Amino acid sequence: MKSLNKYIHEKLVIFPSQVDEKLVIFPSQVDEKLVIFPSQVDEKLVIFPSQVDEKLVINKNYKMYNYHPKNKDELKDIIKEHYDKDIYDLNDIDVSEIDDFSDLFFEDKNVGRKGFDISDWNVSGGNNFKSMFFNCQKFNCDLSKWDVKNGEDFSCMFYGCKKFNCDLSKWDVKNGKDFTGMFMFCYELNFDLNKWNIVSSAKTYNMLHGCSNM
Repeated sequence: MKSLNKYIHEKLVIFPSQVDEKLVIFPSQVDEKLVIFPSQVDEKLVIFPSQVDEKLVINKNYKMYNYHPKNKDELKDIIKEHYDKDIYDLNDIDVSEIDDFSDLFFEDKNVGRKGFDISDWNVSGGNNFKSMFFNCQKFNCDLSKWDVKNGEDFSCMFYGCKKFNCDLSKWDVKNGKDFTGMFMFCYELNFDLNKWNIVSSAKTYNMLHGCSNM
């Protein structure tokens, strides 16, 4: 394997390549600490670190993905494959290239299953979230860490999600244009919406209709 090791500021930063469906890193000894930034691979990451004087530091922001859909149709097919295998943790799907999440889980009963999880999805490229979880009555996944700053259409996103009660107060929705019916009939929803920076020109008709706790 061709060595791509590079010394930066007295630390060893390793930029590995893909080898036979596995990534094998053989770091050398350094005086202070070893910093490893692995790239994404389809299979698994195998690291054989050597002894270091201080400690081994691995980039905690690194995420291993098994799937990399390029559009919503590909994403839907991958989700169906997971469901067919009774897998409901979808965090191994890299959705960073998806811009349209509209109707993705429209009336999908599987989102209410035990173990369903999309909390780690990188939706920062999304601009359309319209009806994403429409009438998913038992849906209640933690989406508090989602980056939706590029979102424009949030209309009916959580319409009919009766059990949904996630604190979304830290969402950045400044680019949102349509919030019509976004939380309509989310009976258990309860968070401080005053922190949202919704522009005055945005559509908010029936945004909180039926949300008795808001």
